[in-house]
Amino acid sequence: MKERLIEVIKEVGIEGARYIEENIDLQYYYIKKLYEKIGDEENLVRLVILNSLSSYQLSSRAEEWWREFSEYFSNNKPKDVLNDYIEFLKKSRTNRRFINRKIDRMIKVRNFIKNLSLDRIYEYYNDMLKLKADLDKSLGVKKYYKTVVFSVKMFGYSCRIIFNKFIAYPFEIDIPLDNRMIKFTRRFTNKNFLEFWREVSIKSNVPPLHIDSIFWPFLTNREVRNEKLGSLIEFLNKVYHKK
Repeated sequence: MKERLIEVIKEVGIEGARYIEENIDLQYYYIKKLYEKIGDEENLVRLVILNSLSSYQLSSRAEEWWREFSEYFSNNKPKDVLNDYIEFLKKSRTNRRFINRKIDRMIKVRNFIKNLSLDRIYEYYNDMLKLKADLDKSLGVKKYYKTVVFSVKMFGYSCRIIFNKFIAYPFEIDIPLDNRMIKFTRRFTNKNFLEFWREVSIKSNVPPLHIDSIFWPFLTNREVRNEKLGSLIEFLNKVYHKK
């Protein structure tokens, strides 16, 4: 099954992952809709990073959380991004757990967010490893942090939208292992999950963040149908129906 997994990922490739990201992943859709409403590149990226760092222990599905985020700031254009975001977090219907802990995290990245000029955002887009390193430093973390790698992924979505330019994610940034991906990974291995996906990434020649995109939208909605992704959907059906 592992070898077939690698074959399927290789067949989809980076361009197929990009297609899924831009046409199926609702997180991309909601970021794009927010940008259409506020038209502010710097604040879009600032908000997306803050929202990504708060995206854990949710009270709903992730898609509902990103929808609430997008709709709220579409109707409440931010003035002071950090304070406005904290106020949103306090009122959120879909993210109600560990709020004080999440607010503390927002405060830690205050200076990082404040210094995100458009030029710096573009520099980070061309060097997403630097972005991850600076986020790690701001948060005071030295090891794998799921929400940091997820923030890099959502940052990439934002930059693709505002610059109308696609840059693939670095191979060195790990997959964000949320509950959905953990359960999926267990169908292939019980060993170190990050090492498993690093190996799959190298053998398929697709970066881990793009591998996440290939599977993540389908893990919540296996009723998705798309003629361009027939082999992928057929594979997922076999994975979930194997004895």
